Amino acid sequence: MRASRQRHLAGGRQHRRTAHAAQGAHDRALATAAKRDRFESSQRVVVVAHDQRRVNDAGHAHQRPIRVGGEGVLATLKLGVHLAWRAGRISDHDAVVGRALANILAGGALPHQTTVSEQHLLDLEREAFLKLCGERKTLERIQHTLKTGKPLRN
Repeated sequence: MRASRQRHLAGGRQHRRTAHAAQGAHDRALATAAKRDRFESSQRVVVVAHDQRRVNDAGHAHQRPIRVGGEGVLATLKLGVHLAWRAGRISDHDAVVGRALANILAGGALPHQTTVSEQHLLDLEREAFLKLCGERKTLERIQHTLKTGKPLRN
């Protein structure tokens, strides 16, 4: 029994040595990347400062276009929601919420991959939220969370 305990402890030391060596390699890689990226980092500061100056008269930053996947991504996300529902990992209402989120993430019912404005995605989000607020189970979830601070799974 004593020999097996020594082998067990020796194995633990080996795991610690391996973990320590891996951490050292990770630290060396970070240091090398930091040296290489100093110049890029200074360029990023200039770009960020430039972007902060790009503000219109109303005080809002100019919006950059956002790439969305369209119908292909929408179908994939909805399939994932459906499979999770069929496997019993999510409830019926979770599936409703998941399909609404899939629609937002895909950029809506767009025929192909494209770019949209941030405002377009915000409009989709607002529309989905208002639609979900019309459902009893959503209101129950909101009330329960406000009351207890914990999510309700209905």
